[in-house]
Amino acid sequence: MQTPSSDSKVLLWIDLMCLVCVIHLGLWIYKVFPNYNTTKPIQYTLSGVYLVGNILLSHSPTVVIDKICTRDSWYDSVLVHTLVSNIISLCFIIQISLILYQQGLNYKSHFLCTISALLPIVIFGANTFSVYGVVTGDYFGVLISNIIWKDSFGFIAFAILFWLCHLHFQLPDGIEYLEIAVLSVGIFADYHYTKRLLERASGFDQDITDILIAFMILFVLLSYFYQTFYIFNQNADNSKRTITKVLIISLIVGLAYGAYNSRIYIPYLHSKWYQNQLQNKTHMSLSNGLYDAYHNCTVDTSIDVWQHEILRLSLGYVLGPLCSMTMVWFF
Repeated sequence: MQTPSSDSKVLLWIDLMCLVCVIHLGLWIYKVFPNYNTTKPIQYTLSGVYLVGNILLSHSPTVVIDKICTRDSWYDSVLVHTLVSNIISLCFIIQISLILYQQGLNYKSHFLCTISALLPIVIFGANTFSVYGVVTGDYFGVLISNIIWKDSFGFIAFAILFWLCHLHFQLPDGIEYLEIAVLSVGIFADYHYTKRLLERASGFDQDITDILIAFMILFVLLSYFYQTFYIFNQNADNSKRTITKVLIISLIVGLAYGAYNSRIYIPYLHSKWYQNQLQNKTHMSLSNGLYDAYHNCTVDTSIDVWQHEILRLSLGYVLGPLCSMTMVWFF
């Protein structure tokens, strides 16, 4: 492995994220696991796997597509990092799917049940594209993966909105047709939005980007302290008011992630893919790529390399475990 440069700010960020993930696991052991409910062992298992996986990933973050890591060890291979990341992301989505499926049965909502069935399949497809992009070095695979993730959070946002409607209103028979119509319009609008987004991706507005980054940092801090010091200090409560607050926070988190992905990360990936296309860059075969992804990695902690990854990974390390624990705690 090569070690070209280092930056103390990046190293501090890595240590901070690792500490946050360890605190999350401690919170899970102290507050969540003692309330172990034998009726939902799968949720506890998925949440535990997700939190442990986050600690492993935060200990040595990786820019997988460029095969850049932060430490020189066997674990820091891009292939191992990608597999761990894909496993815990599936655990997280399955948690959401199980909850949506149960609520779909409670409210007799075909929409919620359908979304719950589609989410794991869609995310498995996204992870497959991600692995392909990482192994071959083709940004197209990672780009498609992130577009699918963005759309999946759109599905989840629709599901939460209709869950709130079922929770607070007596919806008439045939409401599933309205749900399907709204979802269809949303998919159509998202298709055209994504198309326009990619067409202008090479020159996205830096002012908007800076504003979004500032908003995301503020939102992460507020949400983190609210959930840590308020929600988890309450007894597990399934009242309508509490569930409504949790769903609204979850909806805001999902929309914030979608905004970041749409306005910052997807345009960045598209511009990298487009540059490779202009340079006629060749990509590795799957067999050579698998070997390279496991054995070859450049150790680099310079800020120039990590500036596009720090916020995205921080969102995952900070908000992801809190959302996972919230699903176990309340549902």
